[in-house]
Amino acid sequence: MSEYQYYEFQAIDRPLTVDEQNEVSSWSSRTQATATQAVFVYNYGDFQKSPQDVIEKYFDAMLYLTNWGTKQLIFRFPNSVINADAIMPYCHPDAITVTERKDCLILEIVYSPEEGSGDWVEGDGWLPSLIPLRDDIINGDFRMVYLAWLQAIANEYDTDLYKDNLEPPVPENLQDLSGVLECFIEFFEIDNHLISIAAENSNTVAEMSPFEIEKALLKLTENERNQYLIDLATGKKRVRSQLIKRLCDLNATSDKQIPEPERRRISDLLAKINYG
Repeated sequence: MSEYQYYEFQAIDRPLTVDEQNEVSSWSSRTQATATQAVFVYNYGDFQKSPQDVIEKYFDAMLYLTNWGTKQLIFRFPNSVINADAIMPYCHPDAITVTERKDCLILEIVYSPEEGSGDWVEGDGWLPSLIPLRDDIINGDFRMVYLAWLQAIANEYDTDLYKDNLEPPVPENLQDLSGVLECFIEFFEIDNHLISIAAENSNTVAEMSPFEIEKALLKLTENERNQYLIDLATGKKRVRSQLIKRLCDLNATSDKQIPEPERRRISDLLAKINYG
């Protein structure tokens, strides 16, 4: 049977320069990189570069797909917009890793079925559908990594590794998944049974109302308000998402704050996965 390996890279935060486009294009005679994208397809042979190094230097997202079932999604985050400690609890040695580089943090999610996948899935079109998840993580929405973690432990054979360890923090709104999360679930073949288990301990939290936004804005210091206005006026990236996250944090200090759900033992989760 023919081999199929698909690599797609996307630049989000900044376009590639002409020199960078020429450099990336030189890696394969069949690839012509643009300012925002490069695609490599192999029916024999392998990609000769380290995806992590490519991501660190040139791009912000990568998708890898093979006809034997391996699937990989990588996001690059500037160190200034995300705290590695927040994602570390969701890491799994075989499926989810976080690597801190000099100026960035690299998140990798890998799915490698033991027997391989029988379905041939083309890679074109998947990465643009998944890229909004990067902003979700920047904004503190970790539903994607929690679902990936749950799938990883469901596929874990050595359950004694966990004993009485607790699951990572359960994100809010797992009962109400966005279209991009549904796409992630489809791509990584996450079972609906796992999703229903994940949602059992997830709080439902509505978006802030205009009144709550106005109330939270009044809690900002004058210096904070001025800085946000300057950043918005000068077109600084991700200012709106950072402002909304800050207002949500301020709103969460009110009397309406919802208590964090109790974290379950992984052994109990595995029992529910296997016998529920």
